[in-house]
Amino acid sequence: MEWWHVTLLFVGVYLMGLFTGRAVGMTELLKKVQQSIASIDGGDYGWCEETGEPIGIPRLLARPTATLSLEAQQRRELKQKLYGD
Repeated sequence: MEWWHVTLLFVGVYLMGLFTGRAVGMTELLKKVQQSIASIDGGDYGWCEETGEPIGIPRLLARPTATLSLEAQQRRELKQKLYGD
């Protein structure tokens, strides 16, 4: 993995936290970043873990640790809203 992959990922995660104004637990954030780095190393970063479709550059720029496409995330949130966790 190139050094700039990790740098971009960390910058994106940092900016995501700044712009959302949301306090993310550092342990949870570190875990997500480590999973994203493993995905980069494994060659499957940027692919939806639910559908196998590309997540999309705009979503990854907005949320570098995303593992679901926008559509898959919306479906998951709707199911949680309707049926609970």
